[in-house]
Amino acid sequence: MRDKYPEYNLVIQNFIQADPLAEVRRNVDIARLKRHGSRFILMINHHLGGGTEKHFQDISNLLNLESISVLMLKPDPKSPAWVELSSPKFKSGLLAKYHITMNFKCLIKDLKSLGVFHVHIHHIIGLTKLFKKKLKT
Repeated sequence: MRDKYPEYNLVIQNFIQADPLAEVRRNVDIARLKRHGSRFILMINHHLGGGTEKHFQDISNLLNLESISVLMLKPDPKSPAWVELSSPKFKSGLLAKYHITMNFKCLIKDLKSLGVFHVHIHHIIGLTKLFKKKLKT
């Protein structure tokens, strides 16, 4: 295949990196999530797992008994300029990734559209100074 289409790998890598369908996937996932509930708490945590991950799962299970769903926002372990929004409601977990400077308004819009009524900051390890500053506003 490389002989016939030498540019194929580069084209595919550029497509993956550009991710032109990210917004469409995010909109579909947000719509699917809205079908699971109208009350959400956003928990901000680090990406290191361990005891805080277990704590998140325990709180999520307790809140589900009260018909409250939980979303998790963590820094992307591969790039500190990005954060990942996830939900235990989906097997894949990850809903969307947001660039802190380019997509912050989109993140806020999505959280509002989901009906997030409370934000619990559990940990800020791994979050950039810019993101921490934006959290205060």
